[in-house]
Amino acid sequence: MAQRAGLPGGLDKMAKAWLGIEKDKVGAKLTLSLSRLSRAKATRGQLPEITEDVRARVMGYCARDVEIMAEAWSELEPWLDVDADVAAADRAVNDRGVCLDRELALALQRELARQQDVAIGVATERLKDDFNEALDYEWTPARTRRAAGSPAQVVRLAGLPNAQAETLRIACAEAKARGELPHPLVSARMALASVIPGKLVACLDRVSPDGRVRDTHAYYGAHTGRWSSKGIQLHNLPRVSFESDAERAGVSVDDYIDAACEHVVAGGELTKRDVTVLMRSVLCAAPGKVLGVLDYSGIEARANAWAAGDAKAMAVFRAVDAKTGPDPYKVMAAPIF
Repeated sequence: MAQRAGLPGGLDKMAKAWLGIEKDKVGAKLTLSLSRLSRAKATRGQLPEITEDVRARVMGYCARDVEIMAEAWSELEPWLDVDADVAAADRAVNDRGVCLDRELALALQRELARQQDVAIGVATERLKDDFNEALDYEWTPARTRRAAGSPAQVVRLAGLPNAQAETLRIACAEAKARGELPHPLVSARMALASVIPGKLVACLDRVSPDGRVRDTHAYYGAHTGRWSSKGIQLHNLPRVSFESDAERAGVSVDDYIDAACEHVVAGGELTKRDVTVLMRSVLCAAPGKVLGVLDYSGIEARANAWAAGDAKAMAVFRAVDAKTGPDPYKVMAAPIF
């Protein structure tokens, strides 16, 4: 409701912006800490002790939250029924959910694990051969995996400024230009760096007994009113063109994807690129149904231009939609930079 009113959605920011009231930050930190296991050596794995003083502090913190909401309610109430039809549709979509091809998801997990094991094995052998002299330990696959998963170790051992994806990509390109292989930890980290494993785990953890994944969308997840994802980030699923692969195979893109799905489920191997793109295929239509995929492309920029009556911007978007115009991001960036 706060977001519909053009306010921040978080209670703390809303209260500060509208009512001039700040939440109890110390109380918030204390309350969060009560659900976290201790990492101290003497008490590792234990939950914090809740004394009477702690209980009183948390109760005061919670009561303050209720007071903030009570004070804000008179201002928020008019927004309760705004977009009621969209809220109802949102509820219907989340209640219905979408079917998950569990067999494909498990097959992709197995194939990703195989690919990563191969990459870690190759990196380990290279580390043993070429990068072991200065170290007082022997490289093993487990040690390589830990090192590749640690940005600090990748930076220190590979001599990079950071372990960000773009830095790793540049390091690989520079090594290729020199006719060399990149540092083994660079290759290993790139093999491990993927959003797909986490998405597959999230899907399999959240699938209902009837084979559907539910409650994945949040209306007004962004302050502009658009949906965001929850539980599983479905709004940034990788999309890689299969046209060239399909053309080389002499089949349609749909047939290429179908064949790749059947191949991996049967235990076959895939490329990392194929695994990445097939993430979309784990979400599927129910038997006898068709799955419709809707994407409001650049909706906020277009809506803002329309609402502002910005004819020049609208002309750019119309040209883009007709596939006759330039990239709108470049049009915007040109005068800025």
